[in-house]
Amino acid sequence: MNLSDTVRVSEDRLEWRKLVVGSSNLPIDISNRYKLTAIFTIFMCSSFSLPFIVVRHQLLKKNM
Repeated sequence: MNLSDTVRVSEDRLEWRKLVVGSSNLPIDISNRYKLTAIFTIFMCSSFSLPFIVVRHQLLKKNM
């Protein structure tokens, strides 16, 4: 590993820090990749399944 590779790796790390610092106004923490994936999955699944749950509730209410 020569000096230019070291400088490039250092620049890549600084670029990641800029992304993390620049996103400090988000309502969730994005530094933990697994927590972010879990929150994103829960958010997307709940928003996708909500119409099906509402229709099921209405059908059950109609049959009573």
